[in-house]
Amino acid sequence: KKFTSFIQVVFRGAYWLRFWSLLQCKDTRESVRAASKAVEVIVLDIFAKNGWRSNNKLYL
Repeated sequence: KKFTSFIQVVFRGAYWLRFWSLLQCKDTRESVRAASKAVEVIVLDIFAKNGWRSNNKLYL
């Protein structure tokens, strides 16, 4: 059985959000990509402050 962590779910969601941005109008595409990147940065910051090291494997 494969274990899925919260951070894996967040990164997978951010990936699909960036992929979905390709289907958006040109003027909204960059906003969606920026929001996706912001989510990743915020989640990494939260996890780093609570003991998760960024060199840990994610097992995606």
